Amino acid sequence: MEPAVDKLLNQFLAVAEAGTISGAATALLVTQPTLTFNMRKLEENMGVPLLIRSPRGVELTEYGETLYRNARLMRRLYDNTLDALAQQRGRTEEGLRIGTGYSWWTVFIRDFVIDYSRKYPNAGIHVSVGNSCAAWINCLAATSRFSPPTRSRVSAPAPARASCR
Repeated sequence: MEPAVDKLLNQFLAVAEAGTISGAATALLVTQPTLTFNMRKLEENMGVPLLIRSPRGVELTEYGETLYRNARLMRRLYDNTLDALAQQRGRTEEGLRIGTGYSWWTVFIRDFVIDYSRKYPNAGIHVSVGNSCAAWINCLAATSRFSPPTRSRVSAPAPARASCR
């Protein structure tokens, strides 16, 4: 997927890094005339010459150097933003682990868990149902070695084995 950073800026970066329009066109999978047209359009939009063209390739003008530095920063900032969003989305969908008694499960928790699984379909869900105290002990014990599952599921295992005194 091509980044949402302006297409002309991405093409300009490719030209600057390749040193030739034809080399950049090959890397970008576009034709050389299309890329030449787009570079002229970018220069027109910016109102300054960005490239010095010669038979051996292109060199950046002083304006081109400024645009190149800033376009690279913009691309890094965009990539960092995508990474931050992916991490944020991952934290939201890490999972849910609940220990509950039978009466609480039926009256309150079940609907919450179903709604949660619909809202976060990639989140792993584990529900321990049984004697309330034992269910909480099992839930806490399992949390220390919890690794988020890859699929969302709701499970109600057999009654808890631990005892509460």
